[in-house]
Amino acid sequence: MKGDGKSHLEAAFSTLWRQLAPDSPEPEHDVTFYPDRKWRADFIWRPQRVIVELEGKVWGAQVHCQVCGVLVKKRGKGGKWYAVREAGGRHVRGDGFQNDVDKYNAAQSIGYRLFRVTSKMLSEDPYSIIMMIRKAVEDGQK
Repeated sequence: MKGDGKSHLEAAFSTLWRQLAPDSPEPEHDVTFYPDRKWRADFIWRPQRVIVELEGKVWGAQVHCQVCGVLVKKRGKGGKWYAVREAGGRHVRGDGFQNDVDKYNAAQSIGYRLFRVTSKMLSEDPYSIIMMIRKAVEDGQK
């Protein structure tokens, strides 16, 4: 977490939003959105009915041999070798995943357009995802 209460991923999204959509409304950050529940949206544009949920820790840590410390690899399709990874963070396992799905469905049930954004999306093609969200925010202003 950074000093302002945002994770590094949230800080990256905020920076990219300000850089790539400077004339668009600023979202609220980390606020409840659903009546009678404590669910929080990472970023929300209430009047436009848009929510962005950032999916951190999608990729788990690389696995190393407990005896010798060598990186464990497996052969993928086409014969290329890949590092073996642990399951990712809370949001991609069991109850955490189920709770997130419940939250996302609830947001959609009360009229929000929901965007799930990974760190890979922000690092590899930030323009495309920011423009997609910007369009939804602009459409919600009409």
